Amino acid sequence: MLLEIHQVDVEAKDEAGRTPLFKATQAGSFDVVKHLLLLGKAVPDSSDSEDNTTPLSWAAEDGHLAMAKLLIDTGNVKINSKDVNNRTPLFLAASNGHGGIVKLLLETEAVDVNVRDSDGQTPLFAAALGGSRSIVKMLLDTGKADINTKEERRWLVLSGRAMTWWSRCFTTSGSTTVSHLRHRLPIEGMGR
Repeated sequence: MLLEIHQVDVEAKDEAGRTPLFKATQAGSFDVVKHLLLLGKAVPDSSDSEDNTTPLSWAAEDGHLAMAKLLIDTGNVKINSKDVNNRTPLFLAASNGHGGIVKLLLETEAVDVNVRDSDGQTPLFAAALGGSRSIVKMLLDTGKADINTKEERRWLVLSGRAMTWWSRCFTTSGSTTVSHLRHRLPIEGMGR
């Protein structure tokens, strides 16, 4: 390929600190990302200087499951890397409704499900806010997601109308998550 023939520096950076791997991930170019990684010279965990975003963060935010898997499989990515807003790949995938990527990240077991962004929001809060019951269920099913966390404005993840809405969603889908939540929530009327 042209990169090999001309010995192109695959770690060259543009004015925002983005490498060709970063740009290819951002553009959703799976084949280019795969080739850059196969060359063995691209650093999969590099971050840009503009907002500290990594290729995995872009893949997670944009829903590129195969690309996220490819990056994770290198073994050279920080699963809990944070951008300038303290958002991790899990947060970005959860807030954008990309359940496949959330599942992939949860399978790594190293992922922090309770990490907070700069507004104090967790991936669970972001998924609930975005209305993604399947992602909320995935996060709750880990047994690690803290449902009592409050974000910057002191809102509980599953409080008030939100809890009523989620309760309906889970009971309609036949999930046992609601009964599980009732034993964990300190919300009046939801306890044992």
